[in-house]
Parts: sequence; C-alpha cells; structure tokens
Amino acid sequence: MTNKMARLDTHFSTELHLLLIRAAENQGRTVTDFVAESLRAAGLKVVAEATVLCPSVEDQARFVEALLNAPEANRALVCAFERRIRLSTIH
Repeated sequence: MTNKMARLDTHFSTELHLLLIRAAENQGRTVTDFVAESLRAAGLKVVAEATVLCPSVEDQARFVEALLNAPEANRALVCAFERRIRLSTIH
C-alpha cells in the first residue's frame, strides 16, 4: 500500500456514531483510525473469503481431477507419513 490518502464521505446514524466514538476511545484511537482499520479488516476478510470459497471453474476442474487421479505416493511422502505416525505416538 502507498502512503497516498483518499477521502470517504459517509453518514451514520447518531447511535452508530456514538458507538464508533466509544469503541475508538476504548482502544485509545481516533474515530478515523478506528473506522479505517475496521473497514480494512472487513475488506480483507471479504476478499479472502471470496478467493477461498469461490475458485474459478478451471480451478474446480483441476481440483476434482487431482482428487480422482491422484498420483501414487512417492518415497518421500511415505517417509514423511511414517515419521508423523511415529511422532504422534511419542506424546
């Protein structure tokens, strides 16, 4: 992200505005900082969920193909699995 700033003008109900003030004060932040960080976190969450939960049709086809036609485990995978089993029985 760059240090450039953009302005967002919006209107809130008085009730919501008071809640935002209180929340910002509880965290020792300005209302602007609290709202900006809250919007950033919400935006990142929405984008991440859409990316994870909505793969393209091509990605879905590749995933199904990999499940249906998985290659046989190579020696490295077999060793790793056996090591995992040994480690889980130690504890």
